[in-house]
Amino acid sequence: MTLRPPISGDQPPRERRYRNASELGSFRFCERAWMFEQQGAPSEREPERMTGTAYHQQHGEQVSQAWRVRGIGRWFLLLGILLLLLGLWMSMR
Repeated sequence: MTLRPPISGDQPPRERRYRNASELGSFRFCERAWMFEQQGAPSEREPERMTGTAYHQQHGEQVSQAWRVRGIGRWFLLLGILLLLLGLWMSMR
């Protein structure tokens, strides 16, 4: 017997049409565990899930910070090039 992800009538229309990748992964891994999760049953692996969620949040923050630092670095590089060109131009006058 293959369980199919039910579409609950009490969810907003968009939520009834789409499932996220995490839900699909849970369903493929273990259909029964997915069903229990949808019903709100407690998981035996909740500590691992919480640890994984915290790790991914921290990693996401680090990636965002790295992108900001990269952007700031590019501005400083541009500023340095402009100052160098200004210095060269001033020395040639």
